[in-house]
Amino acid sequence: MTKLPSIIRKALKFPPTIQKEINISNLEVNSNTNKTILIGPHDPSFAGIHSAASHVESIFSVPYVYLEDVLKNPSVYKDSNIIFEGWIPPYQKVINCTGGRHFVRYQSPLTQMELSGKELDQILFLKSAKDAKKIDGVFVTSESLFRSLQPFAEWWPNAINTKLFQVKKSTKEDNTVGLLMTYSPRKNLASNLFAARLMGTKVFCNDNIPLVLKQLAKQFSITVSYSPRTDDIVYRELLSRLILNMQVTLSESLNYGIVDSMLSGTPSLIGPNTPLANLSKSYDSLCKINTVDNPIEIARKGRTLLKSKVCQEDALGFGLEMLETYSQRANEVTNALIERWKF
Repeated sequence: MTKLPSIIRKALKFPPTIQKEINISNLEVNSNTNKTILIGPHDPSFAGIHSAASHVESIFSVPYVYLEDVLKNPSVYKDSNIIFEGWIPPYQKVINCTGGRHFVRYQSPLTQMELSGKELDQILFLKSAKDAKKIDGVFVTSESLFRSLQPFAEWWPNAINTKLFQVKKSTKEDNTVGLLMTYSPRKNLASNLFAARLMGTKVFCNDNIPLVLKQLAKQFSITVSYSPRTDDIVYRELLSRLILNMQVTLSESLNYGIVDSMLSGTPSLIGPNTPLANLSKSYDSLCKINTVDNPIEIARKGRTLLKSKVCQEDALGFGLEMLETYSQRANEVTNALIERWKF
């Protein structure tokens, strides 16, 4: 195995003194950043949106405010630049009662929209709204979607604050994998579950998955521990106890399940359709699955990681470097956008 840089080796032990912070000294934003806010609904099913907004807030100091709080006291935000995370009809109420500029930041790539069965209609709506000047701009987090839609939309990539999570140290549980995610068809859960069956491992999974998947797990003797989506502290502690996370999905603008796993101290299998893929040949050789609907391929790489502590440490080290590589480019693009729009 390739020897890792010493700082990465040390980071695996989680001492706070060497936790890596993003250097944003060259990413100074405009002085009226405090007049710009991100808005999202206070709803656990929007976990991806909450994660995306929290990383933007932590790096660029753009506050993330719940929709419900804005509607309770809209006068506080009457002159703010308001950026809606995704689009849901109640956002129109905010537009009606505030006088600043309004933007939409959309998370889903095209395949994800099509699989959801409803999001393509939202792109039609947003196109009409922008053409009619009812909103001032549309940002998308997917680079491929940006290049497909331009000049209608601009690219605002998802952010990653690469500081390691402060997680209570605990012993790794042997032969365990995670399938912790908010369910949607793009998450490819069936292939991941049957890969776990081939590995003979215990799976930790959110309990919001369809009943038929729970029945399949039971009928085919897949050992699954179900739990509700918990608060961040409990969620990260659970991730930290696992040997491996599994995020081999069909379509992603990023996938914060991968990020959460790495920053909690657990490597994750990934698919080819996240912008984190192909950034590190070393990580990809250990963790990237090219054929996402092939449980055999998923299980083959999963077994290697489950059996080798060295491979686990290598994967985590290379994975943290991968997050840094992604983050540096994403921050440059975001800083230019913030400056251009004077957020």
